[in-house]
Amino acid sequence: MRAAQGSATIALITTSGTLTPLPHRADLSTGQLSLVALAMGAGALALSHINDAGYWMFTKLAGLDVAAGLRTWTVLTTVRGCAGFALTTALWPLV
Repeated sequence: MRAAQGSATIALITTSGTLTPLPHRADLSTGQLSLVALAMGAGALALSHINDAGYWMFTKLAGLDVAAGLRTWTVLTTVRGCAGFALTTALWPLV
């Protein structure tokens, strides 16, 4: 969702609206619901590229061209998002 339209806020709102019925049917605990929310937040961090305002702020302030921004900012945000998702996955059995 984030890669397609660019805004992390809209991606989170759309994802939460789409997934709302699923946690109720799965009968998740409060801790598990918290991890689902954290996983959605991690997904909203990933894949920031040329249709994202944050990408343009970073590249302009850092003095980078588009290619360098894709190699740095996009890779960095994707690693952060994947790391957050991996952390929530690792915490799932503990909750």
